Amino acid sequence: MLHEADIAAVRRALEKAGAPFENSLLPLDSIDFGEKFNDLLAKKTVFADKAKEVKQRCSTFLVRLVRELVDRLPLNVSVVEKNEPFAPSRVCLSTGKPNIKYFPWQLGDPNIDREAVMNQWRILSTMRIEEIIGTAASPNDIVNFWIQVLKMKNAGGSLMFKELAEFSILCLSLPLSNAVVERIFRVMGTIKTKLRNRMQLPMLIAILRIRTHMNVRGVSVKLLTQRMSSQEDAPLPEGWEMRTSRSTGMTYFLNIYTKKSQWERPEAPADPGEVRCSHILVKHAESRRPSSWREETITRTKDEAMDLLKSYRKQIVTNESTFVDIATKYSDCSSAKRGGDLGMFGRGQMQQPFEEEAFKLKVGQLSKPVETESGYHIILRTM
Repeated sequence: MLHEADIAAVRRALEKAGAPFENSLLPLDSIDFGEKFNDLLAKKTVFADKAKEVKQRCSTFLVRLVRELVDRLPLNVSVVEKNEPFAPSRVCLSTGKPNIKYFPWQLGDPNIDREAVMNQWRILSTMRIEEIIGTAASPNDIVNFWIQVLKMKNAGGSLMFKELAEFSILCLSLPLSNAVVERIFRVMGTIKTKLRNRMQLPMLIAILRIRTHMNVRGVSVKLLTQRMSSQEDAPLPEGWEMRTSRSTGMTYFLNIYTKKSQWERPEAPADPGEVRCSHILVKHAESRRPSSWREETITRTKDEAMDLLKSYRKQIVTNESTFVDIATKYSDCSSAKRGGDLGMFGRGQMQQPFEEEAFKLKVGQLSKPVETESGYHIILRTM
């Protein structure tokens, strides 16, 4: 839920500060790279002469990570401050009414029922925190607070604060994983006090949003990993291959027909781009051009043409005759001299009904009768 205004504000603040991240890091020997790293160093798994080089690489990575974070996390404190009305202490038994203009409406659904949100806020403000979360839970746990508010029902079994709770949770949510959260926490430990204080509030709010989002929807990193794994194990739609980029090591997907690639996993069969087909055409008196190389004037009716085409198809299916033989002898198209072969063609080159059927067919598959302005066809996809 980042907004262009937030990103622009961050960049302006950084430009105004004029201090590169490298100058905000602790000395290399003072940075804590984690317990596991220290254990490896103590056990001399990492030789002392290489430890400084490894630390420098880790430090460079952290600097890059911080730069990526400031491009992705809203550091605009004014946006964060607009979430203040959602604090439990500001909602329950509140003596004042919230000013509607200070609500972060821009973070929610533009079609939200604002009147319902405000009315529910006023009702909720008459309740004590303990009535909502119980006496055992922490009154400062904003995550649990809004989850419990969302679950509250009236005597009729309807959700009492549906619009308010959904709006609040949406404002406090970001679709990120716990893994990203943990990386953010670790990076914060390497930044000097002045810069860390400037970044801490927005980061913690972002973490709060993430945890609220995942908690309410019953999402966990393990579940997300399982879903991703099951998607990776599932067979790809026809016409796609999974490849690995040599430069980045990332997985991408290749359309085997057009040789075009994409990063997103495809959900539908690949568009072949071009196909090769043969066809048998039977014209009738109402065809766009009721004549052929076989007959100067075609007088048969549409029903007679359809019956004739069906008889040809039956002969092919029952192996009484071959597609090429029938096309050569009886097709009303000039492609008859090539056994009905039309060569390669792409989209937009054939009449629409013919094109749609041709691109649907698998290689070697014979179509059912297809009607166009030219007459009736049966199509055989060959490539």
